[in-house]
Amino acid sequence: MLLQGKNAIVTGSNRGIGKAIVEIFAENGANIWAHARKKNDEFENFLKEIS
Repeated sequence: MLLQGKNAIVTGSNRGIGKAIVEIFAENGANIWAHARKKNDEFENFLKEIS
């Protein structure tokens, strides 16, 4: 995996480009800290699914 063992902080990750970055980084094995401005159950579920 390309990003195995690498760390990433993604801001604005609950939609759009930020969300796409989280998906791609997760697929490539990165450890991700995802940040969204507001708590959102849909976003929380998204993160649980890809973890």
